[in-house]
Amino acid sequence: MPLCPTDQSFALIQFKNSFSVPNENSFSLHCDKYHGIHSYPKTNSWINGTNCCSWDGITCGKITGQVTGIDLTCSHLQGNLNSNSSLFSLHHLQRLNLSCNDFSGSTISSKFGWFANMTHLNLTKSNFIGQVPYEISYLSKLVSLDLSRNGMMRLDDRIVDLHSNLLQGPLPIPPFGISSFSIAKNNFSGMIPSWICNVSSLKVLDLSHNNLSDLIPLCLGNLSDSLSVLDLRNNKFYGTIPETFVKGNYLRSLNLNGNQMEGKLPRSLVNCRHLEVLDLGNNKISDTFPHWLGNLPKLRVLVLQSNGFQGSIGNPKTNFAFTNLRMMDLAHNEFHGGLPKTYFKYLKAMMNASTEYGELKYIALRQGPKNGYTNGQAEFGPKEDATDVAEAAGMASDMQIT
Repeated sequence: MPLCPTDQSFALIQFKNSFSVPNENSFSLHCDKYHGIHSYPKTNSWINGTNCCSWDGITCGKITGQVTGIDLTCSHLQGNLNSNSSLFSLHHLQRLNLSCNDFSGSTISSKFGWFANMTHLNLTKSNFIGQVPYEISYLSKLVSLDLSRNGMMRLDDRIVDLHSNLLQGPLPIPPFGISSFSIAKNNFSGMIPSWICNVSSLKVLDLSHNNLSDLIPLCLGNLSDSLSVLDLRNNKFYGTIPETFVKGNYLRSLNLNGNQMEGKLPRSLVNCRHLEVLDLGNNKISDTFPHWLGNLPKLRVLVLQSNGFQGSIGNPKTNFAFTNLRMMDLAHNEFHGGLPKTYFKYLKAMMNASTEYGELKYIALRQGPKNGYTNGQAEFGPKEDATDVAEAAGMASDMQIT
């Protein structure tokens, strides 16, 4: 058995001594009766001067002896867990389970976000109240987080950002009043329940890079009257895009890239007068060129690549089509014919001033191997500005325009 470092043993003794440990309380009785977990005061085995790696509930690294796990489930602990607790000096912790104890209405300390190696954190049914600190989102290696069955808890600053972890299971629904919810780059699965639309305060909803599937709820289109950013890219959604984008909405970015969407583009997108980024690439959408999107006055990025768009692009239907567009990607579709020269008359945002000749020129125009775009190769716009355009629109900086 490895030998526990002296400073960590001392920190655990301090942690133990900060609580009273009654023989039983309502929490321990609940463990025995409802969960079938034998409750007992594990910290009774924590004796100063002995190897902490041999104590109940303690796991140590096999070589270093560093304390990597604490499991004090149903251990009769009673008292406040404060931010100055010696617990937060155990920086090697990977697993921490304090469930079913009585922390007497303590708030969850922001210092829980200091455990850089934490993969599992369980504080369920432990009488915590108050704000869940934003610092919890700093736990970049977190696989499992359980804060359930505590007192009245609320999320800090109306923002939840748990992106780039290893979280899994069904989609958690954000609480009422929250404005930004990001769980991108995890491993959530299943469908989006329609009652997520009851959270009408949402302005940013980022569920990208997960394994979510099924149809996109129709009500998400209705939510666009408050929603500014909807990012569902790189999931497994299928079916048609909701035809429910309401007039007067404030949607600025819609990203469905990398799903299995099919059918035609919903004409209700013309109601998205604030839309700056529309990325529908890498789906199965089958439609003709959506010239009607040219009427969106703020559209700057349009990505339709790798779908089933077909037919000729045709001449613009108005004299002011796509006037603010900086980037368009139509590659890998089934368009045929030439790209009408009249479009270039209106694509003012795709021009650069030439300092040498003092005139405007179109930049980054690239054709396919044949004359026109008969191979579906149509990409034009300042490719080097992809990140700048996305950031200017207030969107994620890793948007790829290929």
